[in-house]
Amino acid sequence: MAAYQPTLDALDLARTDARREAIARLESFVLRHRDHETYTPDTLFRLAELYYEDTKAQNRRSTDNVDRDKKLYDRGKLLDPPQDEESDFSRSIAIYKYLHWMPADAKLEPLPGKLAGVTLAKRWPNYKYSDVAMYLQGVCESESGETESAIATFSQLEAHYPDSKFVAEAWLRVGEMQFAAAEYADAAAAYQHAADRAFKTKDRKLYSLALYKLGLSMFQQHNYPDAEIGRAQV
Repeated sequence: MAAYQPTLDALDLARTDARREAIARLESFVLRHRDHETYTPDTLFRLAELYYEDTKAQNRRSTDNVDRDKKLYDRGKLLDPPQDEESDFSRSIAIYKYLHWMPADAKLEPLPGKLAGVTLAKRWPNYKYSDVAMYLQGVCESESGETESAIATFSQLEAHYPDSKFVAEAWLRVGEMQFAAAEYADAAAAYQHAADRAFKTKDRKLYSLALYKLGLSMFQQHNYPDAEIGRAQV
């Protein structure tokens, strides 16, 4: 594997350069065309995806460095143990907020990169991918450690985009975060929402998973009969 590492590093660098060149081009487009009904939201959506990919790539490199430094620390070559850095998907989050429903008085953050300091006057709450944008915003918030914001975002998806195919998964993610916080009653309610939606859309895999998680939540509340019912229905 070590023999291929220089080649892998070169490919990774080439991908990074290509991605950042694309980001710069899209930022320039938005800077020139800030309110087109079709092209601006399409460009923003792709830009948010590229920001996400760029952040994930940075995180992988950071993780590799942390792993290397941990080995050096274990060998006594470093005085202090390395720390894992929190992921920051704020660039993508700032973009997604323009592409789905937000309260009329919601304050939107200025955009990043070449758009630094720019706040767009127009929003696109009925964009063709508005439900996807809201769902992905919740994913970014969750992966950034912004649990409360992620729960709020996921919880609003069904109310504003009831036909979205991501509704069941959004509720499942809410349940996962609440379960991890030992908020088992709230988690059970979220898992029930997920199960109901998955049953309605005939998503058997997600339905089974939601029921299983519901059973675990009931078990944690010492509600053993309902826990067994949930497990039996999987």
